[in-house]
Amino acid sequence: MPSWINRITIDASGNKWTGANAPSGGIAVMWGGANYPITDNAQWTTNRTWRGTYDITSLIDRGTYTITVGSALGTDGMLIAPDSRFGFRVDYAGTITDKTPPNPPVVFATGAPGDPSAASANWTTTGVAYRYAIGTAPGAADIVNWTSASGTIASKTGLGLVNGRQYWFAAQARNAGGLWSTSGYGAFVAGQQSNVPLFLPLVVR
Repeated sequence: MPSWINRITIDASGNKWTGANAPSGGIAVMWGGANYPITDNAQWTTNRTWRGTYDITSLIDRGTYTITVGSALGTDGMLIAPDSRFGFRVDYAGTITDKTPPNPPVVFATGAPGDPSAASANWTTTGVAYRYAIGTAPGAADIVNWTSASGTIASKTGLGLVNGRQYWFAAQARNAGGLWSTSGYGAFVAGQQSNVPLFLPLVVR
């Protein structure tokens, strides 16, 4: 286990807290001398169970991986021995050669006229899967966390946005190798419809 994970402690209310020295912190899968932090959807589901996820992409080679939990304190305050009983194997049905993430999507977002609780967006990019988020800043996800989209369009209602305030739709695309693009984003004003972009052909004379 990385040395920067230094403790898991329990407070007087029974809540569990993790501590780390590195900025990335958290739990990690180690393989080939590299650390792969498990940070997605990380949460304590009960006072005894912690859960997190990590996307396996084409950047992760075939092989057997081991999850080790260490430097944890029990309810009695005593150090628990590292636990490496659990692991998993990564394999692919064929060869995945696409190890380059897609380009960031170009996002057009709009509010709904007279309804600050609704917004929609569409985007252009290449990929096999997509996700979107809504936030109070470009690329933020503090209004709607990352959500899978069935295509290159998304709409949400019941958002409770402030009428006349600007927000941002963010979108990402994933390739066949499981790699996500960086975020593309587009601004909209709650309760107002954005102007539809018009693309004209370029003529060189």
